[in-house]
Amino acid sequence: MKIITSKNEITPTIIKGIQHIFKDEYWTKTRTLEDIKHLIHYTSGFIVILKDEKVVAFGRYLTDYKFVFTIYDVIVDPEERGSGYGKYVTKHLISVAKEYNPQFIELLCLDKNIPFYKRFGFKLTDDLNVMRM
Repeated sequence: MKIITSKNEITPTIIKGIQHIFKDEYWTKTRTLEDIKHLIHYTSGFIVILKDEKVVAFGRYLTDYKFVFTIYDVIVDPEERGSGYGKYVTKHLISVAKEYNPQFIELLCLDKNIPFYKRFGFKLTDDLNVMRM
């Protein structure tokens, strides 16, 4: 297992690997290679997990480093789900967040993933709603 968290380590092969695991999620399936390059360039930080040189998991965050640290796109290759990669990605992103001690660590997730994130201490809020244009 190899962990990548530096933009300098991202290669075209890794970009293609991220695109491959993105293809199974409704919110990422249309992202092009250029979209993923853009995402990596402008995101605050990320983690990529490689197994035998193949991308098996990804997660990223956006933050202002003081008030809100938001986790996005925690995705594991469907063939590798249940192997602990999602747990590793989530723990890593929480650990990074705690280094900055933000007021809130937040994430968006599908209903089916709520029990997974509750294991890490995340709670549903009654006071926020997702709104889109």
